[in-house]
Amino acid sequence: MGAHYRHPEGYGKPYVIEPIETLLELPETHRRSGTTAALPSITCIAGFMSDVLPYDAESIASVLRVIWFQGDFAFPIDPYVLSQFAAIEREKHAVGWLP
Repeated sequence: MGAHYRHPEGYGKPYVIEPIETLLELPETHRRSGTTAALPSITCIAGFMSDVLPYDAESIASVLRVIWFQGDFAFPIDPYVLSQFAAIEREKHAVGWLP
């Protein structure tokens, strides 16, 4: 049997690093219920492949997709984001991967 294509949903749900929001002050005429805030302007998406997950004997690797937001394009990545990367529980959020 040859390799088969897996749809992106086959890679599991992406892990989203909660962004740091900047609160916005709006004129009274533009205010709505709740808090108005802005996200950093750059959205980054990355896929990380690693060893097979211990509970998934059918896959040949594991993949974790991560989405984060940052204020500037490219490097350096904000220290807050890097600390959140370090805290990701790979075995909990990664899924098995087949080519």
